[in-house]
Amino acid sequence: MQNAPLSSRRRCRHAAALAVCACTAFLARANRAAPAPRIVCDEPVVRFGERFADDPPFRHDFTLRNEGDLSLEISEVENRCGCTDIVLSSRIIRPGESATLTAALSMRRRSGAVRETLTVISNDPRQLRLDLGFEGTVRPFVEVTPAAALLGRVPSDRETELRLRVMFPMERPDRLTWAEPSVPWLRVEMRTIEPDRVYEMIARTIPPLAAPHHHLQGVIRLKTASGRAGDIEIPVIGWIATPVTVMPDALPLPAAGARPLTRYIMIRAGSAQDLRIERVETPDAGIRATVMPLEDGQYHIRLEGIVPDRLAPDAAVRVRMRHDGGVEEYRIPFVREPAGAMRDSPRIFQGLLAVSYGQDSGALPPNSRDFSH
Repeated sequence: MQNAPLSSRRRCRHAAALAVCACTAFLARANRAAPAPRIVCDEPVVRFGERFADDPPFRHDFTLRNEGDLSLEISEVENRCGCTDIVLSSRIIRPGESATLTAALSMRRRSGAVRETLTVISNDPRQLRLDLGFEGTVRPFVEVTPAAALLGRVPSDRETELRLRVMFPMERPDRLTWAEPSVPWLRVEMRTIEPDRVYEMIARTIPPLAAPHHHLQGVIRLKTASGRAGDIEIPVIGWIATPVTVMPDALPLPAAGARPLTRYIMIRAGSAQDLRIERVETPDAGIRATVMPLEDGQYHIRLEGIVPDRLAPDAAVRVRMRHDGGVEEYRIPFVREPAGAMRDSPRIFQGLLAVSYGQDSGALPPNSRDFSH
């Protein structure tokens, strides 16, 4: 009598397990039987091998098949490879049929290993996005060393020269026929090192140089005998270095005041050679000028004992300096600022110099020169 309830419970559990298995099998059969489109591409990645950057675009036809039971609808082709001439023969593909997706991959502006992708978006429930790709290697049709004419800081009053080498691959010889800069402040000379293979470009600036914000920018255009890639353009970038930079260009003072003040002037050699400060003239005998030489041809001039009330409206400091075998004089005026309107940058600059040289305690750096009256 005690075994009857136990046997009944076992039968119930067994029946429940059979029911679960039956439901699972039914759902699986239902899923397999549910009609749906299925997108297939037998060659989703095409390898184009090795090509040159001036070769014509590589074209390929991707074959898209529908192995499903319902029509395959292609809603979009995402052009993630920068391809051109993308053409889809049909956006709706019936079961068992196929369509062709044609795409052309340009070799221009590519170099080294290339892996680019197109994405086909469809109504295939198991694969809404199908990636198609191009793989291969692109070699430059010409090598320019360095790749750009980086002039750096160039003097405005003297010629600067830069040399570049232009080389064509052994498999693709070509001849340079023409070289010309796009800007009037540059001239280019072309020399043949190895015919149809290696050339040298000699770029020289034409002084005196002048440009907005001292920024030099242009290109050197080259033409080849084959003309396969059009003009070759080499960027040219540089900055005009004035012979001497003087900062600040004016010394701010309060509109009135009897308290002695201290100001600083920084002088830095740009393109100037052998810069030396010969004399500092102040507008008042009570102003003490001390020249402090630094590294890299820089100087700081410390002006102490400046009393605004004792200065004329047109008062200025004159700095006489010698460089490049000549003498030049700079005038740095004092400017009056309304109360509370003193500019921050000169004050910060002067404060940093004072802390750097320990001048709160009256100390002066080594090799300082006193130009006091």
